[in-house]
Amino acid sequence: MRSTLLLLLTSASIVAAGEVQLSGREAEAVQEATRIFKIKQGSKIDGNPVYGDLAHYTVNLTRKGEQFEVDFLPGQPPLKSNEAGTGGGTTYGCEVVYVFSLNPLKLVEEHYTR
Repeated sequence: MRSTLLLLLTSASIVAAGEVQLSGREAEAVQEATRIFKIKQGSKIDGNPVYGDLAHYTVNLTRKGEQFEVDFLPGQPPLKSNEAGTGGGTTYGCEVVYVFSLNPLKLVEEHYTR
């Protein structure tokens, strides 16, 4: 299954249609967040995945001053006709948010939503 990467950047520069620029530090933060996420992949709480397969996630990026947020959002599994979707966590895993300080690059917060 093909993974979709959705970038919602408040600090990125749109260079041309479909192109997005990240600073080197922001790219390092994305790389570090992905590394941490993948190390923890397969862990479960109460039988439910916390860090699921990235193929079922969308990644949002947000710049807040000197902090950069990398948010892994799980996709919504197929629902029955009378079933409503859930918020931060699905059968694919939990929403996981990493907040980095950019100068120097350092992970300062980690949040989970189930």
